[in-house]
Amino acid sequence: MVISLKRWGKKTLHYWKGLRTWLKLAFLLGLVLVIAGSGYVISSKTKNAEVAVRSTVKVERGAIRVTVSGSGPVLATREQVIKSPGSGTLQEMLVKDGQRVEEGQTILTLLSADVEARIAEVRDLERQVNDLYYRAPDAAVVTTVHVNPGQKVSAGTPILSLTDSKKVNLNVPAASSGDFQPGSRITMTLLEYGRQVTGKVLAVGNPYSINGKDLVSLSVYLDSGAVVQANTLVEAALEKGGQATPGSLNPGLTLEVKAPAEGIVKEILVNKNDMVESGEHLFTIESPALLSEYAAKLAALGNVKPTDRGIAVTANYTGYFYAPVDTAGPKNTYLQTGDEITAGQELGKVVSKEGVQISFTVDELDVGKVQIGQKATVTAGAQPGKTYEGEVVRIAGEGIVQNGVAFYWVTVEVKDWQGLMLGMTADVEIVVAEKEDVLVLPITAIQDMRGRKYVLLKEAPDRSKTNAPAAQGQRQLPENAVPVEIGLHNENMVEIVRGLEAGQEVLLPGAARTSNNSTGVPRMGVPVPGVVRPAGR
Repeated sequence: MVISLKRWGKKTLHYWKGLRTWLKLAFLLGLVLVIAGSGYVISSKTKNAEVAVRSTVKVERGAIRVTVSGSGPVLATREQVIKSPGSGTLQEMLVKDGQRVEEGQTILTLLSADVEARIAEVRDLERQVNDLYYRAPDAAVVTTVHVNPGQKVSAGTPILSLTDSKKVNLNVPAASSGDFQPGSRITMTLLEYGRQVTGKVLAVGNPYSINGKDLVSLSVYLDSGAVVQANTLVEAALEKGGQATPGSLNPGLTLEVKAPAEGIVKEILVNKNDMVESGEHLFTIESPALLSEYAAKLAALGNVKPTDRGIAVTANYTGYFYAPVDTAGPKNTYLQTGDEITAGQELGKVVSKEGVQISFTVDELDVGKVQIGQKATVTAGAQPGKTYEGEVVRIAGEGIVQNGVAFYWVTVEVKDWQGLMLGMTADVEIVVAEKEDVLVLPITAIQDMRGRKYVLLKEAPDRSKTNAPAAQGQRQLPENAVPVEIGLHNENMVEIVRGLEAGQEVLLPGAARTSNNSTGVPRMGVPVPGVVRPAGR
């Protein structure tokens, strides 16, 4: 076979050398035309194949959303850190880690002498604060007023004197005292004033002698207050048919009311000889120093109260109790009755059940789109397939600058947070703008030439159907280009406000239509300025 090919080649070469020159030229020219024609066919097929795979998209009606997103740890909206109010001994640990607690519920009790002393001090300060707005402890007669409104007073300065107007002392002869017993109802006629008062015997004293007379003192509670002078002569008798017995009536005890703290007398509401009832407001003193001291010591005491079982530490609000933790684990897992506790030792915290929050940073270009009250969607990798509804509750007024860009903290609150755990990382997406039933296209379909936005239609538009003449410079665009006005847009989609109708087909980047236009191929898929970017980028 090889010998035959060699012989064929020699014969062909011999034949070629024997041809005339013009026949050789004709043969070569024909060969060139055959090759050129083959190339044209191949090129045409390639172009047809290219046209066949062009990508288009239809203008459709739909919804478009613009979001700002970020991520951060799940934190408590409100939490009460429980620390030991003083050194002492643990009496009882009444709740467990993760247990739900109600407002006011006792979490633990302890024995602590220093805490008891501080509670007593706070109670005394509370009494002093109440006495700044003084009320009569019983029905009384104002016997003396010592100060005037506007006067500066020190702690212990006498303000006024009150004499009990209902508890009086009746002195009767010992021989006649047997008719009067505790609980007896009596009537007393004030001989010097010609009027009667009634009351009830509270107690009968022991007989005593004065000026040779044997007397007994009766403690009487009058039905209504009366101004009684010392040694007022009376005739006393049992209300039901008793024999009148002579005696003398004396007023009850006198109370000297003093300023509870240094301050200014703001008002005096009574005068000398006024009758006042129990609980009636008598005067007011302003004392900022006392109020400040009381508030500070009450706050330092925290959420404790004395009980029969010791000092109780309570929950300030309804929530969940969590033991303190660090890298070694829960810190009070093994606390038991009798354990020694130091002042300020962390014993756990109560996390409010009202909700949790996630805070993350948003850059200065996007933070203006975020508003208080906007809805957010929250997801967590630890809870796949589950979403939570959130709401923007705080936007920091001051930013933090990193690499020349300002970032602002945004906080989203989640009310229904069952399944989320404190410390989990959560992703947040805030809807900052949204439109329904608008014309939309993929954002990559939007072209840009010298600031003019347009799209390339699959078929060239019929220019004769438009009433508006082509703008100057319009001929610079491809014949199938249509200028558009865009509206809302995100990273994927853009709203078409003007220029297109639903159903029209638009070419996507990489599918430029060839034409007789000599302007060349325009830039394709130029990003739209102002597209919202994920927060933190």
